Amino acid sequence: MFFRVRLAALVVGVSLLGASSSFAALVGVDNRAALSATDSVLWSALGGDLTPLTSPTATTTTNGVDVTVDGPSAFTLFSGSTFNADFLADDTVLSAFDLVDTEEGVFGPIRLTFATAQSGAGAQIQSNAAGSFIGTIRAFGAGGTLLGSYSADGLNGQNGDGSALFLGVRSDANDIFAVEFDIMRSTGFAINDVSLVRTPDVPEPMSLTLVLLGTGFAVSRRRRR
Repeated sequence: MFFRVRLAALVVGVSLLGASSSFAALVGVDNRAALSATDSVLWSALGGDLTPLTSPTATTTTNGVDVTVDGPSAFTLFSGSTFNADFLADDTVLSAFDLVDTEEGVFGPIRLTFATAQSGAGAQIQSNAAGSFIGTIRAFGAGGTLLGSYSADGLNGQNGDGSALFLGVRSDANDIFAVEFDIMRSTGFAINDVSLVRTPDVPEPMSLTLVLLGTGFAVSRRRRR
């Protein structure tokens, strides 16, 4: 009898825990270490300095997650030293820039869409021009629903010292299907490698209930024996 009561209480607790997970909370993250990344998008996988890319562009994370990159009409990869900002010199950065037709100019956010939902994402960002800017990251859930955004003041001091503004977001659930990086008070920008976080999957409440019930049945059967 004691075992049955204890098992029932445990099942109720697991069900409540599962129900609460549907209310995800999004917070801004201002440094890469705090994001505690488990995966990443490496732009060097798409080419080296002064590599033009079409939009959309497809790539894969280090853990094998498919990613679609779009937003502006074209992209260009630069080394950190060529871009001449506060990225590290050996960074590979993705810029909203048309290397083929520079007179047209390229504007708009850089959007990454993930085949597998994430719980966090972030990257360093810099404006094309020296001086101050405002950077923004937005997170989107299933169906393109805006989950939230995080903005901060940045500065392109052209120092090449790795001090570029970091913009990240973190959710308490794996519900981020896309992120957008954008900038204000400047013309164009670039981001370096994007760090990602995915929380380890846990069994659904019903699955846990079945496991617990199965365990209880096995224990009761042994006691009868």
